[in-house]
Amino acid sequence: MRRIQRPDLRGGKRQGVRVGGFTLIELLVAAVVLGLLSIVLTQVLFSSMRMNSKSGTAQDIKASGDRTLDAITRIVQNAKSMRPTFSGDTCGTSPNFNTISRLTVTGADGKDTVIGCSWEPNDIARIASSSVATSQIVYLTGTGVSVYNPENDAYDCEDNAFKLECSSIGDTPFSLRVSFTLRQKDTSAGVAGTASEFFQTTVSIRNRKQD
Repeated sequence: MRRIQRPDLRGGKRQGVRVGGFTLIELLVAAVVLGLLSIVLTQVLFSSMRMNSKSGTAQDIKASGDRTLDAITRIVQNAKSMRPTFSGDTCGTSPNFNTISRLTVTGADGKDTVIGCSWEPNDIARIASSSVATSQIVYLTGTGVSVYNPENDAYDCEDNAFKLECSSIGDTPFSLRVSFTLRQKDTSAGVAGTASEFFQTTVSIRNRKQD
């Protein structure tokens, strides 16, 4: 009778056949590869988030600036007259413009509205219009952005950060040029916090009486 030789299973493996898990070196290599992949994926994810945040911030700033220009344009175009608020300011003679601090606009209803820049809590410089009769203030820029002075790298109403210039035909102020830069107020937002945009427009009284 022929005897069948069984394989030796001592030691947990057959001769020439590998059994069991990965070696320590293989596990270390796999861990390093996975670590590198996770770092790359994390950087790509955060880069995408920063770009989306910056894009959203830029859109918010542009929307706020455009709304402000639209509001000032409507106020001036529909005015009966306008003049510098402070007696020491004068408008230039067309086509020249002089810088003024604030502008007082008399509406079709005969009521005066003052356009200017003012400081608010949390060091926010905001563009606003205020009613002389009721002292009611309407802020034209939101709380998330501030008037910004690039020359001084500061949120500021001074040094022409919010610049009003007017021009007269004869002795009557007729045209207004307004310019300003808006920047996101929360600088802790990193790259997104540095987003800013410059705005400018020139507008004239629509129904000016001819001299």
